[in-house]
Amino acid sequence: MKVGILTWYFGANYGAKAQAYALQQTILKLGYEVCMINYKPEVYKKVNIGTNLNVEHAKRHPLLYYKCIRRVKKLWHFNKKYNETCCVKAGTDIDDLNLDYIVFGSDAIFNVEHVLFRDIYMGVGIEKTKKISYAPSCEDLNPNYRLNEQCIESLKQFKSISVRDEHTQELILKNVNRKAIRVLDPTLLYDFRNITTEWDEENYILIYTFSAWDQYRQQLKEFAKSKGLRIVAVGRYCDWADKCYVSASFEEWICSFRKASYVFTDSFHGTVFSIKNSKEIILCSRIDKRDKIQSLLNDAGIHRGFYSGKNLIEDYLIDEPIDYSMVNKNINKYVTASIDFLKKSLN
Repeated sequence: MKVGILTWYFGANYGAKAQAYALQQTILKLGYEVCMINYKPEVYKKVNIGTNLNVEHAKRHPLLYYKCIRRVKKLWHFNKKYNETCCVKAGTDIDDLNLDYIVFGSDAIFNVEHVLFRDIYMGVGIEKTKKISYAPSCEDLNPNYRLNEQCIESLKQFKSISVRDEHTQELILKNVNRKAIRVLDPTLLYDFRNITTEWDEENYILIYTFSAWDQYRQQLKEFAKSKGLRIVAVGRYCDWADKCYVSASFEEWICSFRKASYVFTDSFHGTVFSIKNSKEIILCSRIDKRDKIQSLLNDAGIHRGFYSGKNLIEDYLIDEPIDYSMVNKNINKYVTASIDFLKKSLN
């Protein structure tokens, strides 16, 4: 049986790469032939360049700009890990691939206000192929948002609908009058043991964020000093870190979580890989990611709030370390249910 995945796998973004690869490998393990549907919105290159390569920044910091280009190239190179179809432009092209099923997800492909969103990510224009969704998210989109009629009618035709978070579950219920199943992000279904590379860093706090981190500079430096740890930043430049891996490959990004003592992040997938590697997490709040991170923490049974800039030891990390024996039990329960959803939906 042939299964195609329709998601945002093409961007120069570590989390996007991870979720797509994990879902591909999980479905492969279930015994299906899997391909990544090579559909890219016409704006994707512009978005990639705008997100990763700032021309004005390049004029001021040419070496840093070069490192950012290297990171983008390394992440594009990872696309060789996917079994891509030929390039498709519309739903009819996808139908012509003669797939048995299309799996929509994961990532934020149900966020209709995202610059990369197109109706096709809700199945519009795909008429002949059976459709299911696996863990898409609408992120911070208002769940009262009214989808257009084409999207609503298309979603009604899905054999099975699952979503990643309660926010998206509410959006589907209000628009389609259908209760979507909550499942885990695919990165929590796959162990990534085959993804490895040389990584010599030890005894460090890992910084992986998208928002400004300078406001936490002093607190993090004092905390690192009190613990005898270095500060290592991955994926972005931090002028006060002991080491920066601006051009980190996907493999280096994965390994950076494995050896960290603590992780400081505002990223959903940064939180996921902290949990997967049983790390103490310092969560920095980013408005558009807060709901889905909180939903993940609830599923895992982690009762830790978002850091507000107070003393890390006295005010934030005052509780007992995260009980990962309990967290892993909670996650494994959802892993079983999530894989069962895929098995039943693809049957």
